[in-house]
Amino acid sequence: MKQKYRFRWRRRAIISGCWWGNPKRRCRALVCLDITPEAIETAVAAGAALIVSHHAVIYKPVSRMNGLPYKLAGAGMAAIAVHTNLDKCDGGVNDILARRLGLTDITVAQDGLCRIGTLPEGVDLPRLAEEKLGVTVRFSAGSKPVRRVAVGGGSCGEYLLKTAAQDPDIGAIVTGELKHPHWLECRARGIAAVDAGHHPTEAVVLEPLAAILREAFPAVVWSVFDGGNVWRVRS
Repeated sequence: MKQKYRFRWRRRAIISGCWWGNPKRRCRALVCLDITPEAIETAVAAGAALIVSHHAVIYKPVSRMNGLPYKLAGAGMAAIAVHTNLDKCDGGVNDILARRLGLTDITVAQDGLCRIGTLPEGVDLPRLAEEKLGVTVRFSAGSKPVRRVAVGGGSCGEYLLKTAAQDPDIGAIVTGELKHPHWLECRARGIAAVDAGHHPTEAVVLEPLAAILREAFPAVVWSVFDGGNVWRVRS
């Protein structure tokens, strides 16, 4: 885990690493995006002793053991989070997202986090994102040609706008969570924007991550838990 998803690659103040339990114990293990009560229950039912998640359980210091940390400890469950190190590594969240969207000539942005690629001519980017990610997106049109696209799963709006400022050929960004000021900035700069949701833009990594872990640790039985998107669109 340390070799593939180097924990020194995590962004400052973003939590990654092993929390509790014994990660060296030979066992069944669960891969998930978020450690939720449902994820813990699924892991326990499967006889797992380890959960490898993208998002951490604790983001701030705690003064007492309750909530999800208490559930993990009570189940004797080890937990490892690979957060922004998984976002930025080769074959991580953003590489997979770029490939899922069919981008070609994919390169790493200057920040080392986002990815930039070329969209085939004439492709409707919002519709493509909906088809490839299975979700209804929010989007805004821009005035620039949409051929060169910058992508970043989760909350990458700020990083994508900085990336677009460094490359005037970028005509669109795709991410999972845009704030109101990000939409305004995109409109002012003529950049098309697609917000496909935090979960759909990061859940693309679950099966590839599990495949890598199965190859690296064949003695462990790995399963995937996808809790699904936490919000719905009214029909």
